[in-house]
Amino acid sequence: MIKEEISDYKKNKSIMVAGLTLLLFMQLVATIVFNLTQLQSHMGFDTSWSYLKAILIWREKSIVSDVWADTTAHLLDGSIVPASVLYGITGNIYLSYGLCNSFFVLILILVMRDVSKNLGFDLKGRLVTLNLMLCPFLCNGFSPRNLGYFMVLLCGDCLYNVRTILFLISLDVIILMIGRRADDPADKTKRSDVKIRILAAIAFLLAFVCGMSSGIYVFLTCFIPLMLYSFVMAIIKNDAKLIISREMLFPFSGGVCVCLGKAFQAVFMPLPTAGDEKTWTTIADIWKNTGAVFQGFMKLMNILPVTRTVTIFSVEGLLKILALGTALLILTAFLWTLNKSRGILVKKDYDEPVFVPIVVIIWHIIVFSLFNVQYGSPVFEERYLICAFISVMLLVGFCISNADTKQLFTKLLMWGLLLSLLFTDIASDGIYVMLTNKDWHMEEVAGKADELDAGIVIFCGDDLIETGRAMRVYDYGRIYKCVDSDGNIVHWGDYKYYDDLSFYDGKIMYAVSREDSELAPGILEGAVYSGTCEQYDIYIK
Repeated sequence: MIKEEISDYKKNKSIMVAGLTLLLFMQLVATIVFNLTQLQSHMGFDTSWSYLKAILIWREKSIVSDVWADTTAHLLDGSIVPASVLYGITGNIYLSYGLCNSFFVLILILVMRDVSKNLGFDLKGRLVTLNLMLCPFLCNGFSPRNLGYFMVLLCGDCLYNVRTILFLISLDVIILMIGRRADDPADKTKRSDVKIRILAAIAFLLAFVCGMSSGIYVFLTCFIPLMLYSFVMAIIKNDAKLIISREMLFPFSGGVCVCLGKAFQAVFMPLPTAGDEKTWTTIADIWKNTGAVFQGFMKLMNILPVTRTVTIFSVEGLLKILALGTALLILTAFLWTLNKSRGILVKKDYDEPVFVPIVVIIWHIIVFSLFNVQYGSPVFEERYLICAFISVMLLVGFCISNADTKQLFTKLLMWGLLLSLLFTDIASDGIYVMLTNKDWHMEEVAGKADELDAGIVIFCGDDLIETGRAMRVYDYGRIYKCVDSDGNIVHWGDYKYYDDLSFYDGKIMYAVSREDSELAPGILEGAVYSGTCEQYDIYIK
């Protein structure tokens, strides 16, 4: 494959191709470096549980346990399990998780490149698509811990990396099936069939694994739209045979694998899942919820602030202009592809595979308009749109590959994308490096616990729950508990060791925010004030 790309590069040498290639390489290096060095500094409420669970899986040699409180998913379709194995070798959870993330990033690039190749993209189209996929898009909404595009797919707990790989492999299989022609040479047809079988087998295995953790999501966002594509084509072509074709049988079988994984989870690893919380959108809120889907796309690219007020001429405000410009260029290429697709339909070239990602995008808009998945958030949970967003990127690549390069429109679009991606990558990487958890002073807290010889540390108060959760991973040789302002232990992705402190006869350290005066009486009963540590008051018992 590398030889093929180098040969293609030599044939299509230009400043544009060189710029896109260099940009791709530099952002790939930055992403891998961030994964290997920065995870510890960007832990949040959810990511800390992913890292902690990888540690617990290795320690207890089990993927489920009665001694921890899981969330609404087992999170097995991500980096957690392989990171757990590597942790057993390295003893460093951040390095282990970062290595696994980096491996999956490379797999994403390989599969995305293959999808782009099978869609008929030229070198520029493939490079634009890959650069879009690796773009951090101003990094998580100017937060060190927000679960934005970068954190859920490329660098963080990456809970959507395997799910996205499954989607791309499944998309690749469908495109290969569509593109396979009866008049192909025998050897090419044979190679195509072998590749389809291998990719399909991998997809079925991943579908089963994803079914155990995120079954309803994978079924809705991956296999149903692929089945819908065959159904739509059967109607357009007026050919009922397409309903039972290989293009329909593959996603149907993938959906069955998801259901089997879900059934396995329900029987052997029972857990209330996120799917249990989904509700239908009410008629009164249908337009609001449909608009929320488009807000989700805006959040993925961080076009505007979500709820905060940001001054236009502040640094963040000016960078939003950059995000808006990138989004407008993507929208322009997307609309061009839709118009081109309309012309393809007029010519009755129904086997053009570009219709597959179009169906995926339309399906996502429809299904998330009908299902309410905001879960109390002010706007849409953007990570649910990852597959649709990847499909948008493919349509941008289609535009770059098929637009007339002699036209001023094409030249401006390509140079605009190159420059906007370049500055977005630079700005996003800078934001990621600058915004960290250093204000939590985790090293100092761990040092204070060592000084006091405390085996258990309890973070007290609503404001310190997220900090306490991160400390469980930062200082994972010690037990950390998080207690809300009412004195209740917060269990959402947590271990249950020593929930009853009467069974522990060692020293217990309490960390309290100096600004928190609303702690329930009794939380610090029996504890003695022991001074301060940065912004925390420390008590010992």
